[in-house]
Amino acid sequence: MNPPPSYAVGPLARTVLSAFVLLHLVASVAHYARDTAVGRTLRKHTRDYETAVGLSQNWNMFAPNPPRSEIWLETEVLTTTGEWVASPRVTSSPTGPIRFQYWRGGKEERYLFEDDKIGLRRRKTARICAAAAARGEPVSGVRYTRVWQRTPKPADARRGIEGEFKRKFLDQHWCKP
Repeated sequence: MNPPPSYAVGPLARTVLSAFVLLHLVASVAHYARDTAVGRTLRKHTRDYETAVGLSQNWNMFAPNPPRSEIWLETEVLTTTGEWVASPRVTSSPTGPIRFQYWRGGKEERYLFEDDKIGLRRRKTARICAAAAARGEPVSGVRYTRVWQRTPKPADARRGIEGEFKRKFLDQHWCKP
């Protein structure tokens, strides 16, 4: 009769596994203590790892009281005819069925609709203007509006009650010639 297979690992494998578990524990502590001096210090060394494993994600959709609103950014471009027309979404997701690296487009869009991110919207305007000129459809400026809608409670949604849209004009920027 053969002895059962052994699942024991050697000292090198135990060391590597222990180092990985310790790194994950330190990164978790650093992430959740990010507002403390110790957390800020640790995060200088663990930030890349946190991003790779998803610790930096916002998990509040699983909270007992998840956010109950949706927010997005609407852009309009000023055409050469002098009219403002709706622009496609500010960011677009990468193409292909599988993404092998972290995509920052969604985070960029979330930052764009914060009131104090004027410089970021200026840089985005420059990219939109350059892309439009490259397509042969030059634009003169870009206008940004933050839009949000409160998500109705399930009982209200079943009765057909929808949340009201609210808009806040942020600013507009002009394309440089």
